This record gives sequence, C-alpha cells and structure tokens, in this order.
Amino acid sequence: MPKDLAVLTGTQVQHLSAPAWAGITVAYKGTYLGFVIGPESNDHSWDKPLDRFIDSAQQWGKIGLGLQYGVLAYTIYTLPILSFVAQLCNPPNEALDEEQQALRHIIPGPYRWILHTDLYRLSEHFGQHKSVPSLTHLCQAAQKRTSLFENRQRGGLNICGKHSELRRWIQDSDYLNRYATWYQWFEHGPVTTLHRNSESLRQKGLTTQHLLASAAGPDDPEESGPQLLRRLCRVFQRSTRLAVLQLDRVDPIARMRHKLERWNLSGLPGCTAGRCVRALGILKGLVPPRISAAVLRTMWNGWTTSRRFQGSRPCLFKCSHFAEDSIEHYAVCPVVHEFGRTFIGLTRFTDGIDKGELITLGLNCSTVSDELLTLRGIWVFATYKAVNDIRHNPLDISQYDAAELLKQCAREGVKGHHHSTGILDGSFCRRRRLSNQMLMEFALDATGSEL
Repeated sequence: MPKDLAVLTGTQVQHLSAPAWAGITVAYKGTYLGFVIGPESNDHSWDKPLDRFIDSAQQWGKIGLGLQYGVLAYTIYTLPILSFVAQLCNPPNEALDEEQQALRHIIPGPYRWILHTDLYRLSEHFGQHKSVPSLTHLCQAAQKRTSLFENRQRGGLNICGKHSELRRWIQDSDYLNRYATWYQWFEHGPVTTLHRNSESLRQKGLTTQHLLASAAGPDDPEESGPQLLRRLCRVFQRSTRLAVLQLDRVDPIARMRHKLERWNLSGLPGCTAGRCVRALGILKGLVPPRISAAVLRTMWNGWTTSRRFQGSRPCLFKCSHFAEDSIEHYAVCPVVHEFGRTFIGLTRFTDGIDKGELITLGLNCSTVSDELLTLRGIWVFATYKAVNDIRHNPLDISQYDAAELLKQCAREGVKGHHHSTGILDGSFCRRRRLSNQMLMEFALDATGSEL
C-alpha cells in the first residue's frame, strides 16, 4: 500500500477503490412500513409512536376529563397510537414507564391515589363502567392476532415454520461471530417475537383452539363460515386481551382494605372492604358513571383537597373557621349532613355523625338497601362536585349558597339517568308529604288548644 494511503480511513480507501459506489450509504437499521428493522434496530420502532403517545396524553390531560371520560379518551385515542408497532415488537421498559406517565396525565389526582394496575380492573373489580387496557396485554393479544390472521388469503404467515428455519440457519452457520454481534436482532426480531408470544400464551393454557373458541362464543347455526371468520378477526384481539388479563389474579377486597386503612373507620376492616367492593358492583347498575367515579375517589382519598397536598385552608362551605379543607372534615361537615338530611332524605343510623357515612356509604357499620345506596352515592357526588366547583371558581359564598350549590350538583349528578332520577324525586316527594303532614298536625293541635 502506498505510504500516503496508510493515513486514510477505511471508508476513504473504499471510495478510492470503488468511486462508483461512493454515494451509497450502508446502515445496519432502516424503517420499513413503520417498523425499524435491521441488526441495530433494537427498540427504535417505539421511538416515534411513544413521542406521539405521550403528547396525546398531555393534550387530553389538559382538558380535565375526570375518571370516566379519561378512561374513554385513553382507550379510544391515546393507546391505539401504540397498537400498530405492538403487532411485531414487545414493549421496552421505556414504553411501560411512558404508559404510567400517560395515565397520570389523563387521569390526574393526588399522588398514588390509584395505580395503573387498579385502572386495568376498574370495571371488573371496582364498579366503574370501563377499564383501561394494559399495554403489555395489548401487545400479547395483537401479536397473537397477527400470527394467526395476517396473510390468511395466502395461507398465513407460517411463523412456526419460519422460526424453525431461522433456528436451523443459526445452528448451521459458520459465522457465529455475526450471531454474537447481532444477537438482539436474531433473538428479538419479528419472527422470534411472534413465535415466543404464542409459546408463552400456550404455556399459560391459552392455546390457539382455546382462544378461538372463546372469541367465537356459542355456535350460531345461521352463521356461515365466512361470516364467522370476519367476526373472529374483529373480536379476537379484544377477547385474547381479556383472557390474558384474567390470568393475573388480584384480590380486590385486599386492595380495598389497604386503601381504607388510612380512614380508621369504625367496624371490622375486612367486612367493610368486602361490602364496599360488592356495593360498587351494585352501584354500577343504579347510577350514572360519574357518581360511581366520585364514590371510588372518595373511598380511595382521591380528592384534591388542601390537606391532601399538605396545605392548610378552611372548609369551602364556610361551616367554621377552624374546619379544614379535607375529606375527613367534609365527611362530618354540618352543611353537608344538613343537605343530606333535608334534600337527599338521608337519616342517620348511628347516634352521632360517623365519617364512614360519606366515605364508605355507611358500609362500615352495616349493609344498606339499593335505594339507600343510590341516595348516598348521589350525596357523595354532590359534595365532591360542589367542593371542586368552589375550588376552581373561588367565590365568597355563604352557607345558604353552599346548600343551594349542593342541591344543583345533586340534580346534575342524576341528569339523564332514569333510575337515579326516580330515586331522588321519590325521596323528595316523601319528604314533602311528611312535611305537609307535620304542618297539618301542628295546625290541628294549635286549633284544638284555642278551642
């Protein structure tokens, strides 16, 4: 080699020896149909989707949707951003961290008032109308659907055959140094990812036959083969995701007991937790989702009160200068309880005021009827909404104004819901008849005394 060429880099030597190829760039990764492929692709397929994913969560979080609509926004608009890349790639740790961050943006509240694992089971365990899908479960279900239904017009992807062929090539290769260098690509590429996902589900008891039967449901003799196939393609991923979710056993009563411990309520903690879990499931069919969400936030200390953020502020209902802005106080606040007695029609079943009447709907003392459960749920929602309205629109209100606001919030809570509206109206009519009866008895007594 000439002496002057000894100082040149390898790329410069290649350019001199093959100038026609000088403009060609060699890379070990590239983007194809939205996926980053190649020996050095690693987890780069997630980079752009994760950026759009967290941006979507931040934008929805700025609206302040609350629990009910926050779950819907996340499920419909935010999580699907990751569903495309989830078909062939397992989520890295960064993606799982971003998932938790996105949920905190869309479903805000005090620190750790609810965990992402709780959000996965809101509907099944805690009486909410929708649950948040898990990113991990979404990936497993999407990959199973991809390996089973993609390219079905030409016989499918044949992932098992391609995986066996890939393993045979690796074992018979004379270039093991390449395998060591590009280990990440060979062991985490699309073929290996899809094959390992199917094997993992099979080992957990979720075989292909089991998943297909679960998605198909009962046999319909009037349904043709092509119709069944189209329906399976449409529902298979969701059915598989729910089947994977059921594998992760969680005790909702133990979780509820842990969340209720901080209140130091009267009654047996285990019985109270069990009653609360069952009552949330019953309440789901009795009231609108916004009331169920307010009840859960109350039980789990999810209000944004001053005390929850280590601050100090007096009661927003102006009941006393010494009362503080906290759930503990609102649970025994005289303004709140007077509203519950005169407008909701609640009567106490204890000698004094028990904070469990608001926090656990009185379930710490005993079980309650469906009607009383509905009325107490409306009471909790009205209190929660009135506190938030005053906090975000600070006005110098009196106790009378606070009572009127509570009434308006109760009406808004049941608006558009036939059952809970009927319960609230029926309670109001009974109170009015009782009041009229008491007035008539008082008038008769007064007339008799004059005679």
